[in-house]
Amino acid sequence: MEFIQTIIGAGIGSGVTIWALYTNIKYDRIKEEEKRQNFQKEKVKYFQSIVKAINGDLNIQLINLKNFIEKTNTNSIELPMLDSIPMNDLERVVHRLNIEDYYHSYLYVFGDNQEIIDEFRKINSLLNYFDSILNQIKDGLKQSIEFDYRRKIKLQNLIENTMNDASSLLLNVEIRTNRNDFWSFLDNTITTFYTKRDETTNNSDLKFFYENFIQVMQFGLINFTTTIPHAHNLIIQMKNASNIYNDILFQNKNVATDFENMLTNMNEFYSELRTKTERLTNNFC
Repeated sequence: MEFIQTIIGAGIGSGVTIWALYTNIKYDRIKEEEKRQNFQKEKVKYFQSIVKAINGDLNIQLINLKNFIEKTNTNSIELPMLDSIPMNDLERVVHRLNIEDYYHSYLYVFGDNQEIIDEFRKINSLLNYFDSILNQIKDGLKQSIEFDYRRKIKLQNLIENTMNDASSLLLNVEIRTNRNDFWSFLDNTITTFYTKRDETTNNSDLKFFYENFIQVMQFGLINFTTTIPHAHNLIIQMKNASNIYNDILFQNKNVATDFENMLTNMNEFYSELRTKTERLTNNFC
């Protein structure tokens, strides 16, 4: 009898031990699963914060690009500065994050189905697009500014040389004696230019020099080119200056047009990005 009781007691003790072990294992698994769930959610929360910041930054960049285009179209002789903000979050997602890890976390939180898969892939594709197009704009604008600068230096030197040549003719006694009409034209043009320059605040930009000296001289010299060699030489210089000036306008307008086309596409893709990230930015916290 005692033997049987001993066996029964041992069996009960073993059962309790096994049950306790099972309970602990189950508890550990639950805690591990909770830990894994929290880890995945925290990763998606981090991704959410980055995407929200990117959406805000892109909105600012699109506004800045629109302002740049408007300023360039208003005064095409000048390429304005393109205001920009650091796109650190966009660069972080595209170039530093292990996007595959965040892909699995995204599916874990929102569901492993084709709709969620396509949504995440589209978000990733759009972020890569904006990283690429913004770098393309940055590089393109840098090249345009460098080209614009070289052309303007050439135009500035040509204008200075032309003004010096025209002014030197006022000291030519033969011209003043024999062709007073030509001399008076030069004197009036140069005097009027310097008077306007003293009265104008933006008197140092090329547009002012072009409109108040080059154009005036070019139109007026036509009356003297057939009879006065000096006038012929001057008008050639004026035409060269006009060609460079118009080329600057043409190139800068092309920059504005190219950026305007880019902006149209960017606005469309930005709208799509906002739509594709609504689940992430609005419904998850």
